[in-house]
Amino acid sequence: MKKISIILSIVLLMLTFNFISPKAAELKLNGYQKINEGTNITPNYYVIEVQVQDDSNYEPDFYQIINSLKTMGKTNETYFTNKNVQQVLQTDFNLDCTPEVALFLAEVIEKGSHEYAIRILIQMTSSCDYSDLTEVAGNCYDIYLMKSEKLPIICSPDDVHIINYDNNITLDMIKSTYTAYDNYDEDITDEIIFESNYPSDPKKAKIDEEYYIKAIVYDSSGNKAEVTNKIEVKDITAPKFSKETLSYEINYGDAISIDNIYADLTCTDNYEGTIPSSSWKHEGEIDLHDLDPQTITISYTDKSNNTGKCSVTIKINDISAPIISVSPIELSTTNPMTEEEILALLESSGKIEGGYISYDMSTEYFNNQDKVGSHDVTLSLDYEDGQTKHYRFTINVLENLNNPINNNDNNWYIYVIIAASAAGIIGLVAYIIYRKKKSEI
Repeated sequence: MKKISIILSIVLLMLTFNFISPKAAELKLNGYQKINEGTNITPNYYVIEVQVQDDSNYEPDFYQIINSLKTMGKTNETYFTNKNVQQVLQTDFNLDCTPEVALFLAEVIEKGSHEYAIRILIQMTSSCDYSDLTEVAGNCYDIYLMKSEKLPIICSPDDVHIINYDNNITLDMIKSTYTAYDNYDEDITDEIIFESNYPSDPKKAKIDEEYYIKAIVYDSSGNKAEVTNKIEVKDITAPKFSKETLSYEINYGDAISIDNIYADLTCTDNYEGTIPSSSWKHEGEIDLHDLDPQTITISYTDKSNNTGKCSVTIKINDISAPIISVSPIELSTTNPMTEEEILALLESSGKIEGGYISYDMSTEYFNNQDKVGSHDVTLSLDYEDGQTKHYRFTINVLENLNNPINNNDNNWYIYVIIAASAAGIIGLVAYIIYRKKKSEI
């Protein structure tokens, strides 16, 4: 039964060898030799048997002991068990071992009633006396010198192969970065065996998919080296807008919106394809009343956190002359005026400047001349030198108003009309009398 148990343990440990190390071991522990007291401790790997109180829970004793041993050299950070020997060796020391050595390291030895020993591996980097090491270890039983042999070495420039999605790196290209060397066989790169789930067609590689490549090589003595590395496909290309910059120059009063700008752009991503404008973002808002240049940034960030941008500049020009406010005029419902009459009234009163070649008047007054109310008027006058002047005033329509203008200093306009009418009548009478006298002669 004891032999069967040992055989099962060896099988278990051999299965444990399949643990994938992130870095290939360079040495294999393949034996051990007990050393005698008084032997000089030189730089090498040693196993120290130390006392613990419990064969099932010796974790507190273990950590207390290694805290002391760390002053002498590097120790395993976790105590050995039948299941973790290979993992601890590779993680803490970058070592491999034979199944027999694995059993030796994980063995818990009964020394007496409630007295047990476990084994700790220590890497000595300097020399010391045997007694110095046992003194630091505390209750120490035996010390063993570990034997080792050089393993083949597999080298790759990258522990993790970062592949740009756009570069279409093939699996053969990745394999070509690996080399292998053995201390006896020398260059054995051609003997490397590869395993990988990376697609043979790199165009089928997907971002964030978990890929790996395993390299295995044996030397002529049957020693095995193995390394497994990750392959990560990354999208490091930013989305691209059809234009990196856009500029708009509009006149004050004209309209432009974010939707107008979006309509002038397209955005594509190397992995996601065409990006709809509904997924874009923009920083900044358009102020149609701000004459200073405005900048808005339109962007899209893809799922790999790459951001593409377009910078938009908007300049609003004020090409219109200032609007001149004119005091209101008052007209009667019984004496409406035409555009020409209103212009003559404004010009004669000095409210507008004459000499214009054309005009444009906008108001609701002419549709409501017989109704009491107020009407806003905008008036533009064009001159021969290309200048345009803009006016704004109000027409107040009153009922039975005798005086068409509300400023007293403009009453002369009525008097001129009356005087002109009277002069016409007097002239007509004089002409009739003159003709009558001439006919009598």
